[in-house]
Amino acid sequence: MKRTLFFAVFISLGMSISVGCSTNVVEEYEFIRLDKANISFLGKGNSAVEIKVEASGDWSVESSASWLKIEEQTNNSVTINVDDNYSETERETSLVFALGGAREELRVNQLVCSGNYLYRYPNIFDLGAVMSPNGRYVGGIVPELVGDNTWIKHVVIIDLATDEWHYVASEYDSPEISLSAPYAITDQGLFFVMDASKIGFGSVGYDLEGNVVFPSKVPGFQQEGNVQAVSADGRTWVGYATDKRLGDGGLYYPVKWEDNVPVVLEMPEKNYRGYDFYMGGIMARGMSHDGRVIYGTSWDDKDMGMCYWKDGKFAWVGEDQRTMHEVELDTGTGSTVTETIVDGMTCGAELTNISPNGKWIAGTWREETAPGIGTEYPGFFDTENEKTYIFRDMPGCRGAHATDDGVGFIHGGFMSNTGTVVDIEAGVVLGTMKEWIQDNFGMVSGDGTIVYVTPDKQTLLSFVIEFNAVGPRTVYWYITPDIR
Repeated sequence: MKRTLFFAVFISLGMSISVGCSTNVVEEYEFIRLDKANISFLGKGNSAVEIKVEASGDWSVESSASWLKIEEQTNNSVTINVDDNYSETERETSLVFALGGAREELRVNQLVCSGNYLYRYPNIFDLGAVMSPNGRYVGGIVPELVGDNTWIKHVVIIDLATDEWHYVASEYDSPEISLSAPYAITDQGLFFVMDASKIGFGSVGYDLEGNVVFPSKVPGFQQEGNVQAVSADGRTWVGYATDKRLGDGGLYYPVKWEDNVPVVLEMPEKNYRGYDFYMGGIMARGMSHDGRVIYGTSWDDKDMGMCYWKDGKFAWVGEDQRTMHEVELDTGTGSTVTETIVDGMTCGAELTNISPNGKWIAGTWREETAPGIGTEYPGFFDTENEKTYIFRDMPGCRGAHATDDGVGFIHGGFMSNTGTVVDIEAGVVLGTMKEWIQDNFGMVSGDGTIVYVTPDKQTLLSFVIEFNAVGPRTVYWYITPDIR
């Protein structure tokens, strides 16, 4: 597995050219490469962080603020830490690395101290993080550079009751497994991760002792199962599997495992647009804590249609307002084609769009002008009363999550770091995500969008998009009671 995460600055030092029968070009470069683009510290109780450095010669580093301390420097690394931040505002500075004309700056920010809660920003996770239903554990994948641009991934489980990090397994232990995106983690500490080594992908579970658990195959299916969500007691899992390869006519089927015994959930006769399934199928994505309500997505072509099962019965999310109609679309070649378009609830690959008790499902209400194209609004569906709530004054945004009592969290849209909190039934905006956290947790948070809140509203998971030299990167952070 090879991956490059270094950032370079190259300065040309000299060039000599001989004009005549031959030309000589000699180039020398000075460069500095860092393995991080930015670092975030908590308000207090931080551990030192090491930055790995690759450079063409002897380099120097300076801190731009007195509260940022350089603890140790070697030929290829520097270790830093920060003083506790008892001010009322987040603070930011830079580490400046220099070598001749080459310079590289590493952005460093620090949150404020909070009284009764811990604010954790684990930006070393690869491809995000997941939280257990009642907020006992957070799971993520941590990459380690072990050679010449070679990365090995480690399975990490954080115990939020003790604030301890447990490195339970790595690709060293099972080289036949290729760790990828985190899927779900139980309150008992069983962490499911995508296994990219499988054809069509699959999932693998790790417990706190590093033991490996594979979801059982559906009888008669060729492909592995993908566990996407887990119940509060850890005994029920939901996800999907394919009966055979998609290229050979296979389909995605929603699957529910009870004590690792798989059962295929009810499938509709037709897809989101009323056609026969032809190039995708339906995946189960998330569920209520007791497993009674499950939501999923239709992935035939451009569908992204959102569906749900309540006590095993299938229905489309937003069925009370959902409409289908045919339109004639210009093909661009002088002819037209008849297509079915839908006004209905949609969802991507999000895994936490349901409230813990299963009453509320969050999504994106899309009113189409062509398949997959249209105006989108945040939407929430009440599974008890089968009623849809659409926030039309927020076009381009999407519903991300909801609490049991109907507080909805709305994401600002593509590449956005803003979040809005609403009272779903009243249709009232309660404030920004930062304001809601300030009111409920008594702290000033960073940017981001809340994607999960535990039933007691004492622990939450959020994400923010960081931008650095290699592009955007999604980082998950969380708030939990400080019971140490």
